[in-house]
Amino acid sequence: MYKNIYNWSLLLIAFFLLSCEQRDPEVEFQRLAETSFTNVRDAIDATNDYIDYFYKKSSRHLQEVYQMRTEYRVMDALFNESYHDYVEFIDRVNEAKNKGEDSSSAGVRETWRQLFSKKKHSLLDPGLEKLDKSSFEAYMSENARELCKDGTIFMKADECDVVELGEPQLTDDGFSKTCEGTFRVHLKGKLVGLLKSTALIKLKGKIVGDGIPTFQYKMVEYEIIEAPTELKDVISTAAQLLI
Repeated sequence: MYKNIYNWSLLLIAFFLLSCEQRDPEVEFQRLAETSFTNVRDAIDATNDYIDYFYKKSSRHLQEVYQMRTEYRVMDALFNESYHDYVEFIDRVNEAKNKGEDSSSAGVRETWRQLFSKKKHSLLDPGLEKLDKSSFEAYMSENARELCKDGTIFMKADECDVVELGEPQLTDDGFSKTCEGTFRVHLKGKLVGLLKSTALIKLKGKIVGDGIPTFQYKMVEYEIIEAPTELKDVISTAAQLLI
């Protein structure tokens, strides 16, 4: 009797240990492919664990996990390196192969996005990071008025409204931001103010860091969307002085 109990105990222990060893390659692969990591070394460890365990077992996802590990190793090399500035960092990123941003795995792509953003912010000029719509609005509104200030024979520029103003975008060199917006300039009669018209102008402005560190604004592009015929030449002439 005791012998039977002993045998059953061994069998239960063996069954328990065997059940603990059962790992589903499909479930683990899906979890690995969808999980994003804040530490790329943890990501590499997770792919190593999958490869080590399922290497001699049945898993049709091994090659995909090998590719994920390669992409994480590229991230490790890129994001844990020291750089002189943002430009050097972007040059290295552009030269790299097997970048996580192009991965077939959603988790790898999200890990890349988070780590890239963190590294970028650590290298950018803090003042440049703070530039927002309000940093551009006054400059660009003044540009729109300047373009129309000479008006026409009978009308002159008056007030300016912001029709639309986009979010500032960092340029590829990492040292400036650009912003696009559409502005409506109101024109009124030069004498009694009875004549009224408007000009609709799309502008692109840039704020550039000069390394002092201070920032300098300039207009870089313009497009006349609507304007009285005689005002279009005036705007084009004025734009040559601003660009």
